[in-house]
Amino acid sequence: MTTLLSRARVRWFLLALLWAILLTLGISGYLQQSRDAGLNRGILDTLYLSLQLATLQFDGGDADLNWRLEVARFVAPVMAAGTVLQTASYVFHEQFQRIRASFARNHTVVVGLGDVGTRLALALAQSGQKVVAVTADGSVAGVASAREGDIAVVSGDPAE
Repeated sequence: MTTLLSRARVRWFLLALLWAILLTLGISGYLQQSRDAGLNRGILDTLYLSLQLATLQFDGGDADLNWRLEVARFVAPVMAAGTVLQTASYVFHEQFQRIRASFARNHTVVVGLGDVGTRLALALAQSGQKVVAVTADGSVAGVASAREGDIAVVSGDPAE
């Protein structure tokens, strides 16, 4: 059973939404600080300063910080780290699957994720067995079904 956050598309959408909120807080916080200090910062200046928060560069000046800027300057580095981790999990997904499969012990290997192989792999996983699926073609429909069933899928030559 997959949760909503286990879907990559939902995680990317949530990440984009959180970045939009963070940038809104940063820009509005810097604009408020600029008005309070009598500075003449434009929207692009405040956008640039808000983006710098992700790299732990804070140019707040001498004025008191408002709550939006306080939240943005502490949340931005966490969001940047989360974005890097999400990107790494997407880019290196196949390598993570290979590592996961290499540590599998007392498992069943299903070669081929056609119609029959997919049904077999899912049935074995649902019965509580550890399953690793190997398929020569990583674009077959069974790959998505197997991954949703928490089955490690390795794309490559089954003879290897």
